[in-house]
Amino acid sequence: MATVYQQNNSPYWSYRFSFNGKEYRKTTKTTKRAEAVRIMKDLIAELKGSSKPDELFQRLVDLLLELDKNERNRLKNDYISKLRSLSAAQITLEQAWKMYIELPKKHSQSKRTIQDYESMWNKLKIWAKDNSIKYLHDIDDQTAIKFTTKLHKDKLSPRRYNLYLTFFTHLYKLLAVPVGLTENPWQSIDRMELNTISKKPLSQDQLQKLFNTAKGEFLILFYLGCYTALRLGDCCQLKWSLIDFSDDCLTIMPSKTKKKGKEIIIPLNQHLLKILTDLKDNNNKSDYILPNLAEKYQTGRQNVVRSIQKIFRDAGIETQVKREETGRSQAVFGFHSFRHSFVTLLSNENIPRHVVMDMVGHSTTVVHQVYQHVETSQKKQAIKKLPKIV
Repeated sequence: MATVYQQNNSPYWSYRFSFNGKEYRKTTKTTKRAEAVRIMKDLIAELKGSSKPDELFQRLVDLLLELDKNERNRLKNDYISKLRSLSAAQITLEQAWKMYIELPKKHSQSKRTIQDYESMWNKLKIWAKDNSIKYLHDIDDQTAIKFTTKLHKDKLSPRRYNLYLTFFTHLYKLLAVPVGLTENPWQSIDRMELNTISKKPLSQDQLQKLFNTAKGEFLILFYLGCYTALRLGDCCQLKWSLIDFSDDCLTIMPSKTKKKGKEIIIPLNQHLLKILTDLKDNNNKSDYILPNLAEKYQTGRQNVVRSIQKIFRDAGIETQVKREETGRSQAVFGFHSFRHSFVTLLSNENIPRHVVMDMVGHSTTVVHQVYQHVETSQKKQAIKKLPKIV
């Protein structure tokens, strides 16, 4: 017979009943008889298999709360893993990457970005295979911590380490609904503090050495970088159609800020203009100003970067320094240094900061705070101040 009772002057009610020849007896830890009766009836219903899912779940929660913290967490993670294994959307890490590529995204991604993301995902797949992890749902908080610990031991730069976390977090968010992910194990992991070494501007002496060392399209590339401050990809793939020789101006929407839809107008310095005019008159029939470099860049950006680094070294400019914290080398001089040099040279000529920033396409607070439009004539006067290198 099922009954509830109080024992030895205890304020708590206990229950006692038998089911299938086994006796059940336990305190309910409640001082209210009616609550004790409810608890007993719920347990009997559970044993008979007549409980509703929500009631069973609540019973499981109550039992877990009676355990010590470590055991409770162990069982909780175990139950979560078992529930996930029942998911109809159980997919492998290989399938997850294919789904990520096919799903629509807020912003378009360049071929280079996709290749970089794929290399990061492949690194996770290789590590997961070595640790007997096959499915996306198998990666929980502890698994994510173990993998990021490996990245840290591999001495990745803080920027690269953070990029892994940013991409993985993004992938999990994107797949959350179609796959049925309830948690994102990557978003709670702390990012590393950046301790970056910025590219340095080139001195006039260094610029002269580079311009004397570079040949062919690389020399024109250096002129473009120095006198327009455009980034490497934009310079390599610059087209004649973007140049207005009647107004001596270049109008371009830089690739890095293309999603903002903002064009910038860069007046052509007289030294660069002469080189481009001579090149145009020399029957250049390609759409690209630098057709060979355009093709080389589109084949693989690193091919162009390595050639540029060699020219720097041949000019006696060491491009790398070793970071003390990682022991890895990092570039301090490179094509981006021309962009820094452009800003530095104009700043040294006391050109207003908002004029310089407008030409390099920076949307900084400085630009927004200056409540005036930068006229093309202002920029033309500024560009004339850039010195002749050779």
